[in-house]
Amino acid sequence: MSVVISMLRGVNVGGRNRLKMDALRALYTALGFRDAQTFIQSGNVVFRTTSKDSDALCRRIQGGIERSFGFRPEVVVRSVDQMRKVLARNPMAGRRDFDPSKLLVTFLAGTPDPDARSRILGLELERQPSPCHDLAEELLGISDVVEPEADPCVLRIEDAGVDPRRVCIGHLGNLNDPNLYVHKTICRRGGFVGFDRQGGNGDANVVPLVIGLLDAGFADNVLISGDASRGYARPVTSFLPKLKAAGADDATLKKIMVDNSRRFLAFVPKRARPNA
Repeated sequence: MSVVISMLRGVNVGGRNRLKMDALRALYTALGFRDAQTFIQSGNVVFRTTSKDSDALCRRIQGGIERSFGFRPEVVVRSVDQMRKVLARNPMAGRRDFDPSKLLVTFLAGTPDPDARSRILGLELERQPSPCHDLAEELLGISDVVEPEADPCVLRIEDAGVDPRRVCIGHLGNLNDPNLYVHKTICRRGGFVGFDRQGGNGDANVVPLVIGLLDAGFADNVLISGDASRGYARPVTSFLPKLKAAGADDATLKKIMVDNSRRFLAFVPKRARPNA
């Protein structure tokens, strides 16, 4: 049996196409695959199979998910050898300042046609010259593009010597980022994501964002508050019930409202009270 890695597109993003990893592993077993293992809530699965046909594997997984969960995601599969080639061709590995957590690998479902290849290479050149572009032509030939992630503000703060665990980036409920790219990058660096206008009319747009972070395993990095004009209690009395209705459990809500706040503020120096 060969070891294969499958990657599902668009699952557990912004509260849409929600898929529990234990259910996904059970589905892979039902499809005849062996030793299925998942990684956080990403939809990435490592498993064993006797099949050598990548296209057939993708269709088989797509069909199983559609029958069991009601949606049909895009599926990309790679062999262990293909993954090793991606690692070996990492254009950033020789740099002293290289941080693997800031590297993004994009896997394409197929080889781009000549027009798409030229447009991708053109975008790379317009953005900035980099070691990635030197290998782009070769990497596109195996349907994998390697490029460094953009760095949101928390990364620039970290570069200035600030511990990201002491940083909360607020107003992120207003950010138009349905894939939660910025939110998740902040969380991966150890920073906090602040949803600080909750308990009002905008809650419906924010609930999927918070649930998406919880599904991705970032419950430890979420802070929730509300403006004084709406009343300090509104995040608890109005917003938390909406999160609970969307699938958040009581233990997770306590972590967000109590434990995270306590941990975030723990570094504030204690001062003697006047007349104490």
